[in-house]
Amino acid sequence: MHPVQEERFEVVSGTMRFKKGRETVLAGPGDTLVVPPGTAHRFANAGEGPAVVRVEVRPALRMEQLWETVVALAAEGRTFRSGLPRPLDLALFMREFEQEVRAPFAPGVARAATAPLAWLAARRGLTTATRHPGCGTCRERANPHQPVPARAGPPRPAHRPPARPSTPRKR
Repeated sequence: MHPVQEERFEVVSGTMRFKKGRETVLAGPGDTLVVPPGTAHRFANAGEGPAVVRVEVRPALRMEQLWETVVALAAEGRTFRSGLPRPLDLALFMREFEQEVRAPFAPGVARAATAPLAWLAARRGLTTATRHPGCGTCRERANPHQPVPARAGPPRPAHRPPARPSTPRKR
């Protein structure tokens, strides 16, 4: 759900299925669907072949960076088959893009539930933008609001940052 943004979908080719609130809509070429701010929605290709959809989000805020991050997470194998980021990445993602996207139900509860996961992810050196601080094989981002380039080619296995030496717990 986008708390302050209106999203407009225009189907250019193919068939799309949209779920907007409790309503399900099948849309074909030339059809437009508008989702008001604060409305839970989902979409998927409902046809046999590819679908092309033009999407407009107003105000844009950081939606371009959001989609680039989703693509980068998928390219690194850090999402489920559905495209949803894995739990630690989802917690960081929800925190990073809280102006653009919120849980469709009980957002305060969802935020409280993901806070420990975001803490754990940060403690493990994960970042939303698929960067691992201190890892020589990853490119560091100087500006966290700068777009993250998506990788071309097939998805790669997930990269893990170098393990930190563990210290024994004091009893």
